[in-house]
Amino acid sequence: SSPPSRTTKNPYPVRKNSRFQSVLEPPCFLCPVERTLADKFLASSDCGKDVTVTIQEAFKEFVAEQEYKGNTERTVEFYTETLNFFLAEAGITQLEELDEKTIRTWLVNRRHLSPNTLRTYDRGLRIITRWFFARGYIEAFPMKNLPKPKAKS
Repeated sequence: SSPPSRTTKNPYPVRKNSRFQSVLEPPCFLCPVERTLADKFLASSDCGKDVTVTIQEAFKEFVAEQEYKGNTERTVEFYTETLNFFLAEAGITQLEELDEKTIRTWLVNRRHLSPNTLRTYDRGLRIITRWFFARGYIEAFPMKNLPKPKAKS
C-alpha cells in the first residue's frame, strides 16, 4: 500500500492588508513543541484579521520616510499642510475615500487659485497618494488618469 498523503491545508492565514500578502507559516524544521508555540503566537496576534490603518497613521509613516530620506523640515511641512488642507476641504476621513473623483473635484474647486498654486497642490497630492499606493495603503493610484494642471506662461 502507498504511504498516506502528507498534503494538508495550510492553517496559517494570510494578512488582508496588501502590504503583507505572504503566507505566515512557521518554518517546517520546528519540532512539535515549537510548532505549537508558533501556532499560539499567530493565534494571539492580529494575523488574518483585517488591518485598518487611518490616513493619519499612514501619513506619519510617510513623514518618517521623508525625514529619513533627508527632506528638509519645510518640505515635510509642505506635505503636511497640503494633506491637511485637502482632508479638511474634501471631508475625507478614510484611506478608501482617496479616489480620482474626490481629488479631481477638489482641484477643480480650486481653479480660482493661481496656476502655480494649483500645480503645487497637485504635485503634493501626487507624491503623497503615490506613496500610499506604493506601500499598499490604497489599492490604486487615484491620480493616474488625472492630467497635471498646466501653468500659464
